[in-house]
Amino acid sequence: MKNFKTIGILSPGDMGHSVGKEFKNNGFSIVTCLKGRSKLTKNYAKEAGFVCLKTYKNVLEESDIVLSILPPKNSIALANKIAKDLKKIKSKPIYVDCNAISPQNAKKINKIIVATGCSFVDSGIIGPPPINTNTTRFYISGLQLNKLKELETKRIQICPVGKEIGRASAMKMCYASLTKGTRALHAAVITVAEKYGLTKELKKEFLSSQKNIYEMMIKTQPRLPSVSGRWIGEMEEIADTFKEMGVSPFFHLAAASIYSMMKNSPLSKEKSNNFNAKRSLEELAKIYAKTINKKN
Repeated sequence: MKNFKTIGILSPGDMGHSVGKEFKNNGFSIVTCLKGRSKLTKNYAKEAGFVCLKTYKNVLEESDIVLSILPPKNSIALANKIAKDLKKIKSKPIYVDCNAISPQNAKKINKIIVATGCSFVDSGIIGPPPINTNTTRFYISGLQLNKLKELETKRIQICPVGKEIGRASAMKMCYASLTKGTRALHAAVITVAEKYGLTKELKKEFLSSQKNIYEMMIKTQPRLPSVSGRWIGEMEEIADTFKEMGVSPFFHLAAASIYSMMKNSPLSKEKSNNFNAKRSLEELAKIYAKTINKKN
């Protein structure tokens, strides 16, 4: 007998709607609340086939499990809001925080949710949205690991890492510290080279001695401005995670600053579903350099 029939997702944004669509395609019902959400998110929800309910309370009443998938800075505020509604209803869905937050904040949310009588699962999402041939991995930790295994699909892997809350979030923090931290460093490098007038020379050297890295930069850099607003908070969460373990937080605080530069650029108006994937590194560098000049 299945534990879950209906899955609530807050909110069906870039990742959330793709996850919801994958669940729907595998026989689950998916529900959400779009109160206060953007037109883009509403379009995402419609595309994925969500049943849209009027309130968060309605979502909680209808759901067997609720996944929180949103920018990290909003995770605690949402948990507090959800906790108020959970206290008002008889049903007790499992609450899963899937956001890029520090283990410390995962433990805070655990206390908020458990105080309502509900179970909490800590989760960190690694990988692109589960579209086409993509595989998305949900690392999870908590007391309900076995139940969540039934959420596994062809494109979604459930990866338990223990019962201790915070382990899944720590996994996400370690992974993203490398991937997104490195991409911030790459953006900083091409910007400084541009300001020194060395873009052509550095490109030639990279193609000679660091070809694989340069090709990766060409592939990954054009998308960054469109997600920079979300990744600022993620870098700050990583910095807090490192600091808690006695490792310097300053590298990822600097990465947050680089993503802030991108957010201040004209390119931040692009969305993750319509950015210019063919924009060259040279063009990006020129725009970043101009953004810095205007700010100064």
